[in-house]
Amino acid sequence: AARYKEVGQVTFAIILQVVVDAIMSDAPRGLAHKNMNKLTDVMQLAFTEGFFQKNQKKLIQYGKAIKTALAAGQTLLPECDPKLVVIAGAETPFKYKLYAGFLTNMKMLSSDLSMITLAMKDFVPDECPDNPNVDLDQVEEEQITKLYGGALCSKIHEVLASLDAMNTVNRDLNNTLTETMALCTQMIGCKEETSPFTPQQLQKLEDQAGLSKLNGKEKILEELDAKRELLGEMTEDIGTVAQSARARIAVTVRALENAIKHLANIDDLCLHNNIY
Repeated sequence: AARYKEVGQVTFAIILQVVVDAIMSDAPRGLAHKNMNKLTDVMQLAFTEGFFQKNQKKLIQYGKAIKTALAAGQTLLPECDPKLVVIAGAETPFKYKLYAGFLTNMKMLSSDLSMITLAMKDFVPDECPDNPNVDLDQVEEEQITKLYGGALCSKIHEVLASLDAMNTVNRDLNNTLTETMALCTQMIGCKEETSPFTPQQLQKLEDQAGLSKLNGKEKILEELDAKRELLGEMTEDIGTVAQSARARIAVTVRALENAIKHLANIDDLCLHNNIY
């Protein structure tokens, strides 16, 4: 009797899953893939429209959107475990380890972006709002407007963006970000027992998987050395190291370099998961 009961339970679980999959167009893996697309889009906007366009408000807004998407991805992660699938059907198992590694490295990219945001923003002590129900995002935007007047960013951000080498950094980082996000999204969305990549895409992954250097870094240092008098004037009468122009630029350059390394880690994960 116990055996018949067990067989009945398994049969009912299979039927239930088939019915649920038929009713719900978005299984956990589908939701995870959608969230992944959203996360990659916002990450690209944070760099292209925020940092490289010298727009502090957008940099902060996109940074918060990234954290929201990351939280949603972490919530979906346990639901995507292939071990929870009773009957797999025609689809290949979800690439759980790749998705988990992707989220980990995107979290590190988010941290890099946060460091850039803090380094480029002028330091002022936060004021405690009188109204406990005040919108803190609005308070922060008003603070930026008050700090920079009609400008969209700080003077140190203007100086960094004015360097010729930043064009190289912009091109290198955005190309790597775009290609890495597209290839990783393509692999996680693949449901067939074949490689989703062309030979050219595989070669691109191999080239990017070993990246650890930010193109244009040496040129940035050379150009900054030529502007040492200007940086010295901007660093006069500082109260803390957070107000030092040199320290803020050093933090920003290191964060950009770390971003390249984290993107290379995602490429490496894609290569290791490209086994068929």
